[in-house]
Amino acid sequence: MIEAKIERVVASYLLTQEDKIIFAENIKTLENEVFRKSSASVETETASLDPAFYEFLEKLKEDGLFPLTAGEQLSLLKEIEAYLNSLTLVRLTLAFKPRRDFLVKLVSFFNQNGARKVVLDIYSRAEIVAGVVLEYQGNYRDYSIAHDLDNLSTEEGFMAGLLNQAK
Repeated sequence: MIEAKIERVVASYLLTQEDKIIFAENIKTLENEVFRKSSASVETETASLDPAFYEFLEKLKEDGLFPLTAGEQLSLLKEIEAYLNSLTLVRLTLAFKPRRDFLVKLVSFFNQNGARKVVLDIYSRAEIVAGVVLEYQGNYRDYSIAHDLDNLSTEEGFMAGLLNQAK
């Protein structure tokens, strides 16, 4: 089980499925390098890491949460990997590509209102116009206004009325 302090640091860097994949790949890279070079430690094998993952490791060190020995470091990486695998995926389709600060708010909302920690799988589709399409644990909800616009355009006389107003 991952320590609460470490979980908070991990959670601050993990918002999306993409972040989760990058972290998992970096953990595997470190494990392989440290295992291959028995004299190495995680700290000596950071050259090929993603900048965000490297920053994450530095934050752990800065906060005194990163172990000193290679064995303890690998153990911590295994705990983080298990934590990554425990996260629940929430797929969101938005009409725009959200900024990181918006994603922070979304993840915070889900984490505060749900029983599980989540990562977001974000898709961008301009066709939904506004709102969100949400997929969570097999449930699908369309909170976009795309279907409302489709309904308006098929209502009898609606398009004719718009065209007459334009003349």
